[in-house]
Amino acid sequence: MRFLKNRLELVVLLVAMLAGLSITLIDQVTSESGRSATAAVGGSGPNDVWAVGESGTCLHWTGSSWAKVNAGTTQRLAAVWVSTAGEVWAGGATGVLSGTLVHAPSGGTFSPVGGLPAVNYSAMWGSAANDIWMVGAGGTIVHYDGSNWSTSPSPTANDLSDVSGTSASNVWIAGANGTVLHLVLGSWQVVTSNTSTHLEAIFATGSDVWASGNGTTLHGQGGPLVPVPGPDYYVRDMWGTSPSDIWAVETWGVMHHYNGSIWQRVTSGASSWYNGIWGASATDVWAVGDDGVIQHYAP
Repeated sequence: MRFLKNRLELVVLLVAMLAGLSITLIDQVTSESGRSATAAVGGSGPNDVWAVGESGTCLHWTGSSWAKVNAGTTQRLAAVWVSTAGEVWAGGATGVLSGTLVHAPSGGTFSPVGGLPAVNYSAMWGSAANDIWMVGAGGTIVHYDGSNWSTSPSPTANDLSDVSGTSASNVWIAGANGTVLHLVLGSWQVVTSNTSTHLEAIFATGSDVWASGNGTTLHGQGGPLVPVPGPDYYVRDMWGTSPSDIWAVETWGVMHHYNGSIWQRVTSGASSWYNGIWGASATDVWAVGDDGVIQHYAP
């Protein structure tokens, strides 16, 4: 994600339709040196959405517009998680060994957090403000208990790409070489994925678990994951509200939606790579990506 330095620019609204789904391009962030990119998006509600990316850039949506926020770092931010009270955590890295984590209390300013393994972090998920997971290179898994971050024993040395869950006791991780991990009784267990491809995204909802990457889509319900028909491009992120409402964002502006029975391709109006997706509800969904793409689904 290459990022914003000085200004926000509104662009033309675009609307596309497919199978009753409309994607509206709300706005686009640019910098004087060129287009910016956003790596991850998250929030606590419709009027509190955060997007992070290159060079420590951080954007905040308050319900009517995006504003730049000083994240207190120039490192790349690849992950963001926001508590229901508006507390924001953002993590990432630039370079081979330079882990980055910044934190802002609700309504406060960002400050760096030290003491974590110096690796590239890629994703973050939490069930509550005192139960947050972050994953990264070399099988790194770290956990926040409301007071401190600590390293969690990992059963793999493979790079980890994404983390998702439905509760404090049901958390899933995906990564390189078909890695899938599941938190069982407080420890991470390897789950059979029946693939060796790099899994970029994982999403848990109800008893269902979806994972995808490089044209491969997997599905399971508590046990081994198996290949199933799904998005045909390189999935970058997944998010949803229920087993019958799941989104997948991919390369080259490709987007799919799962309605509980089939995956349907959605015409998004974008051509750049997507990097992240998150929503406040089934009718309030944000997708972010390269070239300053920030899109909003609000039918």
